[in-house]
Amino acid sequence: MNIAEIKRKIEENTAEIIRQTKINSFDLKRFHGADCNAGEATNFTLTAKAFDIIVAIHIGALAYFKEKHGADGIVLRKNKVVEVEFKTSSRMITNENAFRTINGAIYVTSPKNKLLNSIKHSKVACLASSFVAAFDVRYEENLKSKCRDTFLIAFDESNDSIIDCFELDGDTVVEYLGSSNSIKMGTFIKYGKRVNLVSGKAVGFEKWRESLLSVLPLKSTYQ
Repeated sequence: MNIAEIKRKIEENTAEIIRQTKINSFDLKRFHGADCNAGEATNFTLTAKAFDIIVAIHIGALAYFKEKHGADGIVLRKNKVVEVEFKTSSRMITNENAFRTINGAIYVTSPKNKLLNSIKHSKVACLASSFVAAFDVRYEENLKSKCRDTFLIAFDESNDSIIDCFELDGDTVVEYLGSSNSIKMGTFIKYGKRVNLVSGKAVGFEKWRESLLSVLPLKSTYQ
């Protein structure tokens, strides 16, 4: 596939996601992949690759639809094809699983836990760290294969909105995966860069965080 063909697919995907967003409808069959044209993939393939496709169409990339590829998809940079990884993470933040402190910090419990009268450091994570990019790293050679720029989109489950999107370079990905099979969004924010969506404007992590401060309970017993 040449550069012109890749650009055409990305442009058509962008127009389609904007169209579907306006009518509040979503159909994966209408999107192109890096190795597949719109309408060619089976429902099974689309389901298996749904999260990769979702990230790709929102950032102006193309997802691989076939399993033979090591990467999740491709982006164009200075008319060169670059293979990348796509990740998503979502949370439902409510006053039953999150709280704010007097200094304006927000902490979240694990998805299955609700707040107790007294909260310990070991039982919660800061808001940015409650979103994670999960990887499957089993051995050293597998780790080296993860050395690709990685995109993470965070979703708010309460209204299916996109909170924000960040990109982390491949070297930093490998560095952090040396000790864990996941990378927190806080790491993406600190060492990566924010990515503008081609599908429309994301809420923005800081704006979303500020909105939570007005509704979450204050916990003075945080230890």
